[in-house]
Amino acid sequence: NLKVLWVPSYWSKSASAMQPIDVGVAFATAGNFQCSAGCAYSANTLNGLYGAIDPLLNTVSPSFQGMVLKFAPGDYNYLCTRNNNFSNRSQKGQLTVKA
Repeated sequence: NLKVLWVPSYWSKSASAMQPIDVGVAFATAGNFQCSAGCAYSANTLNGLYGAIDPLLNTVSPSFQGMVLKFAPGDYNYLCTRNNNFSNRSQKGQLTVKA
C-alpha cells in the first residue's frame, strides 16, 4: 500500500529496502528503531538510536525527520497515542489518497 521514497541519510537501510513493517516500527518509535530487522538500529535487537525505549517515548528525541512515503489510493486512519487520553485531547484523523 505504500512505497518509501526517502529516508534520512544517516539511516543504515535505504528507502528502497524499507518494508511496511519497517515504516511502522520507525514511526511508532519516533525513529529510535529504524527498522524491524536488518539495520543498525533494529527493533529485534532492542538496540535503539537512543538506547532502550520506554512506553511513553520519553527517551527518544523530540525531533524526527521521518520519511517520504507514496501511498496507494484509499482511506488511511491515524492517531497519536502520545497525548491521547481518549477524551477532549484525542488526536486522530483520516488521510484520503485519490488516484
